[in-house]
Amino acid sequence: MWKPLDACASIAGFVSDNWASYQTENSSEMMICVLQALYHEIPQLCLAVWLDNMYNAAPMQYHGYGVDLGRMRDVTAEKLVAGARDVINNRSYADTLHAASLIFRSRSQNPRQRAAWWIDHVIQHGGSHMHSFALDMPWYQYLMLDLLVVCLVIPLILMTSAITAFICCCVRRRIAVATKHRKQE
Repeated sequence: MWKPLDACASIAGFVSDNWASYQTENSSEMMICVLQALYHEIPQLCLAVWLDNMYNAAPMQYHGYGVDLGRMRDVTAEKLVAGARDVINNRSYADTLHAASLIFRSRSQNPRQRAAWWIDHVIQHGGSHMHSFALDMPWYQYLMLDLLVVCLVIPLILMTSAITAFICCCVRRRIAVATKHRKQE
């Protein structure tokens, strides 16, 4: 069954769903639906419509959570029906999702408890030990411009030297040929 994104989270929990197909606008929305389907053990049928959806669909099929139909321009009605039948009838998707869902749910804390723990941790111990080195870096190092300059300047110098040497050889050859012609005259 096809569902728009806003229905993804609310409908994904229904036990009667055998498979799910969602329409999303970007990769973050797609990942929300993938995680919801993983949590509720719902196999998926994925059709990459926009930008990087295909890069999110490939790991889903690789892990056995559903079927990736590929890009929209390559999908036919037969391929869509075959993919839906595969997801519904092939028990391996449900088994794989059941195992993955158990791992996904096996966390000792839910997100609210984990956030509360981190807030208490920072209140008790301060946050200086969690200070990122990136905050103290100069902007050109943070953006890796120093590495970019090295990677661009060295090849540029080598190319300039090679071109200059080639031009000098050509000029010397022309001068030698011109001198030889003058001497012959």
